[in-house]
Amino acid sequence: MYKEMVQRKKFPVVVVLFITLITFICLSDLLPKINIGSINLKTFITMFFNTLMVALCFIEFSRCKIKYKYSIVADQFIIHKIRGEESKILEDIKLKDIEFIGKHSNCNTHIHISSSKKYICSTFNGSKFCCVYKAGDKFKKFYFEPSEGLMNKIRSLKAKPLF
Repeated sequence: MYKEMVQRKKFPVVVVLFITLITFICLSDLLPKINIGSINLKTFITMFFNTLMVALCFIEFSRCKIKYKYSIVADQFIIHKIRGEESKILEDIKLKDIEFIGKHSNCNTHIHISSSKKYICSTFNGSKFCCVYKAGDKFKKFYFEPSEGLMNKIRSLKAKPLF
């Protein structure tokens, strides 16, 4: 049995939002005061940027509340999505059904993939891994961010013959 939890770090989110805010302020200040009828265009654009910034903050901080739990129980690889107290099983895969697991840059399988999903928390795509597995008569793929320990555990369990 093996478990690990992955969640989005807040510092990169704050940095991206800060850079976006500075960009919006600079763009707003570069605009001259243009009036179209009785409407001041600069005021309208500033309000639009403020609304957009509040929406971005809400979206990014709600994403920070999402965690993924990767578990290996017997010969099953299970991915849970955790938001607050609510837990939902996203994937439940037998290790024998995994066709490829590794860095996404090495994933050059020439198999028709019926669906592709992302279970990633990082703001910047750092160590993204890919898993291609067989589900019935179709192949599915997902991207995730495991630790090296989880990858070693999956590789060692896949290498062991099942009796």
